[in-house]
Amino acid sequence: SVDEGAVAVINDDDEFASFFAARAQAQGLRCVHVGHQADNDVYVDQVHLSSDSSDALLCGMYGQHALHIPLPGAHQISNALMAIAAVCAVGVPVAEALARLRSLAPVKGRMNISACCGGTLVDDTYNANPGSVRVAIDWLVKQSAPRTLVLGMLGELGPSANEIMAELGGYAREAGLERLVLVGDATVAARGFGDAAESVGSAHAAAEIVQEDLKSGGTVLVKGSRTARMENVVDALREIGETRA
Repeated sequence: SVDEGAVAVINDDDEFASFFAARAQAQGLRCVHVGHQADNDVYVDQVHLSSDSSDALLCGMYGQHALHIPLPGAHQISNALMAIAAVCAVGVPVAEALARLRSLAPVKGRMNISACCGGTLVDDTYNANPGSVRVAIDWLVKQSAPRTLVLGMLGELGPSANEIMAELGGYAREAGLERLVLVGDATVAARGFGDAAESVGSAHAAAEIVQEDLKSGGTVLVKGSRTARMENVVDALREIGETRA
């Protein structure tokens, strides 16, 4: 049961938005729709994404305000819209919500960006699902080349796991990544990326391969599900960087 007048925040950018909205309304919830389109209750305009932050103009039912998030990636804008609508629904002033967003610090293993071996290393190893891998690829292709994704197997994909991984490989190829390095069972993603994909059996082997991309001033993003332990690749790269500094 829910309290009368309770609010459900619906991300209209999500393909299942109408399903969630219908379920919420059936429970008597008032829906607040957020997203990138101007017909949402809360939306954004003038989105600007840089290598280490995300900015936009917040519009809609709370008025117009500058939105700054000191974290990279288009998904940060969507996350912020959901958070703003949620906290404002329980009485937090929008100005306070925006101030808190401006002071966000990155969570370990979530888009942690650092210099390594002459290039840029991105530790996004905390966890992964197909949607977050696509978002990571979208961000990566806008960074300094050569752009390399080191990908571990995604968990809990069910019987379609191999097909989903192959589709992610295809997404990386179509986006224009120069290199895809697959660790362990993630090798199935090579079906989509093609012969240029490189499959390895260990974190250390992956680090040895991609260090050359970092030395060239490129960007290496490491991602995978928690069970894939992809932080071991990040640790190996940092050890290489410290040893050869």
